[in-house]
Amino acid sequence: MQRFFSFHATSRIILASALTCAAMTASPDPVRADAHDAPAIEERGDTELNAAGFAAFEERRFAEAARLFGLAIAKNPGAKIYHNNAAAALMNQGRYEEAYRALERALELDPRFCKALSNMAVTCFHLGKYREAYGYYRRAREADSAYTGERFERGRVTEKLRRMREERPDNGDIESIYQGLKNGAGIPDDTGR
Repeated sequence: MQRFFSFHATSRIILASALTCAAMTASPDPVRADAHDAPAIEERGDTELNAAGFAAFEERRFAEAARLFGLAIAKNPGAKIYHNNAAAALMNQGRYEEAYRALERALELDPRFCKALSNMAVTCFHLGKYREAYGYYRRAREADSAYTGERFERGRVTEKLRRMREERPDNGDIESIYQGLKNGAGIPDDTGR
């Protein structure tokens, strides 16, 4: 099964800015540019590390992306987008427990961060925390009433629940959440919010 979780639009802007800056400061003759001209990756700023992580993510090198996002977080632990980006890279590796912790941190920084709420919903589904997943999905919709990913997310969540319902027909939580989502009814929110 192919997984590919996306980034917030802000990451694309950050990447474009970093690439523009890198192009402006690059050696005029790339053939003669020495390796020592560029600082070691660990010495780069958080924005540049995030951009490098994003580039690795786009190339589907998720382990490298997670490492680079981790370095960006170490330099700027208050950047919610870096925690979300790290979680997306971890999710694409199937490392859902770690993604959950990264998303918890992003949501500590901004409890209404829609993309982190959406990613947390997906992560919770993969961890079998169905009611919690639905609660995060609801919070994402409430956080951004114009949530552009709503149809996509709702379709993805509904399809996942449909498959889980077939695999585990006697699980009442899955059945009630599936019916609630399908019918637009409210489901108890176990996220404590």
